[in-house]
Amino acid sequence: MKKLTAMIMSLFTLNACNNGGGSSGSVQPITPASPWNSYAVTSAADLPTCTGDIVGRLYFLETENEFRVCKSTGWTTIVINGTSGTNGSDGSDGTNGISVTTNKTISVPGVDYCTQFTGEDCYFRGGQIVTYSDNSFMINTFWAYNYVVSGDTDLDESSSSFYFPSSYTGAQIRLHSLVARGGGYKSTYLVYIKSSGLTQVWLDADNDRIAGNGTDELLYTATLSPM
Repeated sequence: MKKLTAMIMSLFTLNACNNGGGSSGSVQPITPASPWNSYAVTSAADLPTCTGDIVGRLYFLETENEFRVCKSTGWTTIVINGTSGTNGSDGSDGTNGISVTTNKTISVPGVDYCTQFTGEDCYFRGGQIVTYSDNSFMINTFWAYNYVVSGDTDLDESSSSFYFPSSYTGAQIRLHSLVARGGGYKSTYLVYIKSSGLTQVWLDADNDRIAGNGTDELLYTATLSPM
């Protein structure tokens, strides 16, 4: 298996959740509803007309290395870098984009989720939370998973970006579906509560794709720090 680097863009429309504590079931479960449609194109020239069913879609432009979202007012650039301005990757000029207001790192301990399965280990590497001037936000996450096949260790790495409109106060992101626990594989979720800045990682022990309810296990509360 060769090293694989993949960017997956998806977004879950989520219900708001309450500020949680440090034990299983201490947060209001965050329930995914309908997904936000996300796509990738080669360049801006390949974008469809921003009308009708296209409104609400998030696109990654490979050549420009940027995100654009189709709003009712037309295509809007999502600025990843910079702290001022409203357009372009440097956040320094223009009027058609959304500027960065805060940019924070998600710091996590080096926890191996897969220690119960000999020869495999998997790590959530942390990530980044970017807040924009219109109160929307984007979460970038990083994951690594090691496999041992015929005595050779192979590494899969992925980075995933999720964009949430300003109306969402709680976000649940599925980090990985192959986390070893007990007698089988489970899923892990990153939970971010915008109103409190609380960031947690949960194990979906009961496999209902909802973090923080039932028998789910709170793995840890991640630390947010300015970049």
